[in-house]
Amino acid sequence: MIIAKSSVNWLTLDRIWKVAFSFFLTATFHPSFAEANQCQVTLTILDEDRNEIIGAYIEIPEVNQKAVSNISGEATFLLSQGTTYTLYVSSLGFETVQHAIKIPTDGDFQLQIILKESTTSLDEVVISGKSQRAAAEELPYKAQIVNLSTLRAQPIQVTTLLNQLPGVRIRQEGGAGSDANIMLNGIDGKGVKLFVDGIPVYLLGAGYALNTISPGMIEHIEVYKGTIPVDYGSDALGGVINVVSRYGNAEYADVSYGYGSWNTHEASVTVRENFGSQDNYFINLDGFYNYSDNNYWMDNVDVVVDDLFNTEKGRARRFNDRFQSLLTRFQAGVRNQRRADELMLMSSFSRIDREWQHGLRAEVPWGEPASIQDSWNAAISWKKYGKSERWNASIVAGYTYDQLNFVDTARRTYFWDQNFTSKINGGETGLYSNGTRPVLTTRTLFSRESFSYSLNNQHTLNLTMLLTNDELRIQNEVLPQEDQEGLLPAQKLLKNYTGLALASEFFGSKLTNTVSAKHFYTRSSGVTFDNRMVGPRETNEFSIFGYGDVIQYQMSPLITMNLGYEFTVRQPDDEEIFGNYLTVAPNPSLNPEQSHNINFGTEYSTYKKRFNAGMTFFYRNTSDRIFLNAVTFGLARYENLIGTQAVGAEFHADYLIFGGLRAAVNATYQDITLQETSPEGNIPNRYLGSRVPNTPYLFGNGQLSYSRKSAWLGNGTINAGYDFNYVHEFFLSWAEDGRAETKDIIPTQALHNINFSWMAPKDRWSIGVECRNLTDARAFDNFSVQRPGRSFYVKARVFFGT
Repeated sequence: MIIAKSSVNWLTLDRIWKVAFSFFLTATFHPSFAEANQCQVTLTILDEDRNEIIGAYIEIPEVNQKAVSNISGEATFLLSQGTTYTLYVSSLGFETVQHAIKIPTDGDFQLQIILKESTTSLDEVVISGKSQRAAAEELPYKAQIVNLSTLRAQPIQVTTLLNQLPGVRIRQEGGAGSDANIMLNGIDGKGVKLFVDGIPVYLLGAGYALNTISPGMIEHIEVYKGTIPVDYGSDALGGVINVVSRYGNAEYADVSYGYGSWNTHEASVTVRENFGSQDNYFINLDGFYNYSDNNYWMDNVDVVVDDLFNTEKGRARRFNDRFQSLLTRFQAGVRNQRRADELMLMSSFSRIDREWQHGLRAEVPWGEPASIQDSWNAAISWKKYGKSERWNASIVAGYTYDQLNFVDTARRTYFWDQNFTSKINGGETGLYSNGTRPVLTTRTLFSRESFSYSLNNQHTLNLTMLLTNDELRIQNEVLPQEDQEGLLPAQKLLKNYTGLALASEFFGSKLTNTVSAKHFYTRSSGVTFDNRMVGPRETNEFSIFGYGDVIQYQMSPLITMNLGYEFTVRQPDDEEIFGNYLTVAPNPSLNPEQSHNINFGTEYSTYKKRFNAGMTFFYRNTSDRIFLNAVTFGLARYENLIGTQAVGAEFHADYLIFGGLRAAVNATYQDITLQETSPEGNIPNRYLGSRVPNTPYLFGNGQLSYSRKSAWLGNGTINAGYDFNYVHEFFLSWAEDGRAETKDIIPTQALHNINFSWMAPKDRWSIGVECRNLTDARAFDNFSVQRPGRSFYVKARVFFGT
């Protein structure tokens, strides 16, 4: 109820920038891009008792606009006056609204939308798949949505939220701020791409990493697995995670602070201000600060027992693992202009300041290595919708400057109890005989263009292009002169992506199909690194086409089926090719990963969405898979595994038991095996058919959450949750080499977490507490690095504005 590219040549930086900038100016000021007058449409989602519904999913398919209702039950769109749109609104526990609305010609306006079958407005505390929402069932590409509007009250991490999704496993190499390895349906590492508002995160700076970004900056997170929409402009091999920032059109300030175990501090702030006669101009300012000593206990490590430095296995605290990060982001722009529906200037600065306790494996501790990484980013974006919304266009162009300073010159060998002995050579990492002190400076230019055009009511074309150019320069004063000279010239990496897709609807939109073609081009020039010496330059170039097709069929109002196939490519990134001269050695001869991906899934949901379940089967045949191979305890290098195969399945279900009590469960099984070995003999033939090591093959989660309004402390809302995480044991090294009595097997892990939060009416303030690893179980993760034991966290948050 509604109440009124093809292959390109090696381009210079100047040419790239001139092409992108000139195209941007043309798109902004040419009269043909100014065909539609826009107005602001504010939707308020309510239940039958006129309570605001938080986390309702709203979609307008004609313009591919999506939103999630905020804590006031509101969502805002920019739409053309005098145009008719189809509106979908859905939320778990409510019936779906589908309605045609015509936008008036007399300025901005508001609509109230009433959803039937009232339930607690905070049931969306449970992480639920986008496939469970009727609006998302209209899309052939399946995604899962993590709505953070009610989770900001909790001292929870983004990695923890994603770890609860079916088919997703986030693995880290230690405590707060440690590197995160994302796994989706048999694809892991850099085969899974992270985006912020549709922009690849590696283009924005180090502070936007998944293990550091603050939940306070995020509206919701979209997770795509298997087949990937072309409009992301991505060379992802099997998955995309898109972090959607909190924008909206209300004026507000949101401030939070949290404290927890291991002297952990987390603070964030988000401010938005509108101005101008029609509030068409806006300013956003947000940021966060994280700090942790990470001095949790390590078990079964070597500790000194006498003056002769003899050791035995014991327990010790981590001691050189301090981590702190900060990010500030400024955005200013204008909406509803004749030549731009949105024109925005963005700028950000981030810093990662960390100590390094060890390399990839926690066998030998380091006592003094540390690094500081600063990133500056500036970009400009432009969006425009054509007459009657037949077409839309968006362009982003930007520049990023990143500098990493690393120091490892100590002439000491440390033990886990902080005892040490002196040594002749400098450096604990073992990368160079006299230690290392590199300064890595990376300059990146990028441009992304996306265009969509509706041929008719059934068919829509989309074209997306992404061009990036990286230049890496290295200085290292402690190296021999010949090595310094070898590193002096810039190392370069040029990547271009072009994707074209045709989306079609048949049989009254019951059947949807999207066919796509993609082209990937890369040219790189970098140094080799053999026997701890800088070698000659190597140049590598490739040009490959990809293609795919995704079909979705709505068998009934309750059952949806999806089938997708894609041949896709992942281009090696700058770290894989150049290395980082800290723990990763360069490898300029890397080949791109290529993968044939097949996904088949079915979803079932009851009429009123009280019960939802789904099953997905996947197959991945990957050649030249890029694998991080540990050369020593401290040093690793990315290498091609030549051929792997992944076969697996995932299951998920959730049930609204009553009121605000909801239960959810999911499980994933994946069998990833080596199918082809390297001709150079880097991986012996005897491993053929074996599972790829350091990769879990059976894992799952369970959640139980409860939410209700209470008269206590002013009629606020109480949220309580429990989640269980299970990972079956798996081999750290190849199965033929593993031994149960050593760390070659990462043991079975079962972790329990509980949380509780209180939210005042209208979310004016909140306080939350969380206990992670409730039973203090021993937990290991990537490369068998021990994770923190039982820990406690508290978070307070205040919201000002509307």
